[in-house]
Amino acid sequence: MRHQPGDVIDGYQIAGCLGEGGFAESYEAEDTRDGRRVVLKVFKGNVVGDQRAARRFRQEATIARTLDHPRLQQSHDDGRTRTELYLVLDYVDGESLSDWLRAHPSGIPTPLASAWGRELAEILTYLEQHRVVHGDLKPGNLLVSDDLHLTLLDFGAAGRAPRGFGAQLPFHTEVGTAAYASPERLQGRRGDHRSDLYSWGVVMYELLVGRPPFVGASPAATMGAQLVGTPTPIRELRPDVPAPLEAVVLKAMRRSPTLRYQSAVELGDDLDRLDSLDLASFDLSPEPPLAGSALGGKPLWLLVAGVALGFWFILGATIAITIALH
Repeated sequence: MRHQPGDVIDGYQIAGCLGEGGFAESYEAEDTRDGRRVVLKVFKGNVVGDQRAARRFRQEATIARTLDHPRLQQSHDDGRTRTELYLVLDYVDGESLSDWLRAHPSGIPTPLASAWGRELAEILTYLEQHRVVHGDLKPGNLLVSDDLHLTLLDFGAAGRAPRGFGAQLPFHTEVGTAAYASPERLQGRRGDHRSDLYSWGVVMYELLVGRPPFVGASPAATMGAQLVGTPTPIRELRPDVPAPLEAVVLKAMRRSPTLRYQSAVELGDDLDRLDSLDLASFDLSPEPPLAGSALGGKPLWLLVAGVALGFWFILGATIAITIALH
């Protein structure tokens, strides 16, 4: 870690280390102006020369500034000049959901899982409204408060939701965490808000049975299982889970985005009417494997070729119009 307790950065005094990721180190700190407790997320020194990483970090800062929701970690960007690249974030009291789950290895009570699922759906609805894809929804990025509410942290993998065909374009960045990332992101495509809905399903599955649906001996094995495997039905592992809740979770986890919920609003609506859902309307049949192919089974080269043809068509049309006007 680059900083030690007692170090002062632009008036923020470091109190302790909270952890580190691929691009940043997080510290608990105190704003010496008003005594407020904050989190400093500092860009790591060993990637300062990586311009792409720096752009990613600045994008996280930009996104964090635009979000204001009680169940999201808030940004405290006060415009103060920075002597190095870092974010100032709200300090949130609570226990990591990952740690919480370790104390509940067989899953948590169904009413609490349902309540948390609805709370997360509301958070994802807010993000959809602001065209933000979180990109790394998982227990490690969720805090459980003393009054048993969830707060979503860490927008390091977040981005603006693409429109239309943009969701299928290559995405040259981290895909999130293997066990929770959507199949399209595992295949290197950008994805859209439905990627977060897939991750919602994986988190819910783990809340109900105590483990994610796909766990391999390595991240690569886990990713492979997600692209070709079928999750064990929840009620086979835990019969007391209501069938409608199982159907909602498994629908969110469909490999093809077109078979999932198409919005967090739609997901939330079904969670609100679990007792009246028509289970016959849910198609939960096994899906074909996706390994080595792009979304919907189309080869990636075909998608790239389509983009190229579209570019040349537009270029040709532009030239033709220019000639005609002159």
